[in-house]
Amino acid sequence: MSILCWNVRGLNKAAHVLEVKNLVFSQKPSIFCLVENKLRNNKLQLYMESWGSNWTCINNIEYHHKCRILIMINSDIWNSYVISMSKQHITCMLNNNARAQCIVTVIYALNLESERKSLWKQLVKEVNTFITPWCIIGDFNCVRFLKEKIGGNNLSIKNIQELNNFVNSAGVKEISISGVNFSWRSGPNKNIATKIDRLFCNVEWMNMFKKSHAKYLELSTSDHVPIMFHFNCIQTYEGPKPFNFMNHWVM
Repeated sequence: MSILCWNVRGLNKAAHVLEVKNLVFSQKPSIFCLVENKLRNNKLQLYMESWGSNWTCINNIEYHHKCRILIMINSDIWNSYVISMSKQHITCMLNNNARAQCIVTVIYALNLESERKSLWKQLVKEVNTFITPWCIIGDFNCVRFLKEKIGGNNLSIKNIQELNNFVNSAGVKEISISGVNFSWRSGPNKNIATKIDRLFCNVEWMNMFKKSHAKYLELSTSDHVPIMFHFNCIQTYEGPKPFNFMNHWVM
């Protein structure tokens, strides 16, 4: 099982649409998430329909006139329902035929720290409400460590406290992502780079999906790189086992 998450920087160009198609067909994720897709109502509807009936589509266009987050879920593998959403996130409960249950939150955080405060508050509340395997993936628009940015304005200790405070309050662990060192590049020579696309999981996720691993994929049509997140369910909760009394215990 796998999740693909990518800030595509718009799906209004044929090259972007084609690259997403090729990526999904080659990587075969059971869930793919496209943030900053910028699709308006009519185009969003057409785009979702283009994937066929075996994909469940969830989006947050009701919070912004251009869709910020689109989640496509393979309904042959997962049953899903929405727990919460806002301009900056969508949280879904997922169940599959292997009896695995988990929660996935997709993030596209706003640019200003003051605007992100409500997001962290909402997520901390949710993570502490459900005792369920949970992963949080997407574009956080902030970093955890000073080394996670090169070029542009220097970061301060205050700049990195925000995301670290959320991680500590939510009790989640960051999943290491192999591949390139930075997930976003900008500037005339791409000389400004940061690691703002990332992935966190709670303890319950790590216990159920012990072989979780992720990689940044290098592609050309966006200034962000996609995250490809693989996980395999090694255990499921099936309820208490029936008690069988053995006669030889009292013989």
